[in-house]
Amino acid sequence: MAGGSLKRPNLRDVAAVAGVSTATVSRTLSGNASVNPEMAKRVRAAAEQIGYRPEPNGRRRLKHNRWAVIVPRLDRQTIQLIMKVTAHAKEVGGGVTAIFESRGDIDSERHICHAIMEDRVARVVAVPADQNRSDFSQLRRCGVKVRTLGEAPAQPAS
Repeated sequence: MAGGSLKRPNLRDVAAVAGVSTATVSRTLSGNASVNPEMAKRVRAAAEQIGYRPEPNGRRRLKHNRWAVIVPRLDRQTIQLIMKVTAHAKEVGGGVTAIFESRGDIDSERHICHAIMEDRVARVVAVPADQNRSDFSQLRRCGVKVRTLGEAPAQPAS
């Protein structure tokens, strides 16, 4: 570690050295093919340079009491869902610390997943934006327990 620091390098440190976001570092180091190859090379070089090593369990410790809810839109039906999840989380000693609205957009869902990993949320209840394209596998690989619920309710006619 540079400068004799006792602090273990983390994703933010790698991102600073590589000049990229922590989300890009996370995607690169988890093997996500969507990262530009030149950028991925820069990230791996930065990680090596500062001596970054993943946590032994593959993930920094999750906050067991943190829950998040992802919905495609906030409406009466999803607010009822959020209330049920919040009540259940409270029963088991946790609490909903974040509610995300993806607006039915897959890219927005991906950004939400990265925010959830950064916040060390342990459990996620999600209504996928698209049953065929939504992907919560990265959260699961990091130890986050994800429960997906059916399809998003149809948009009411305007």
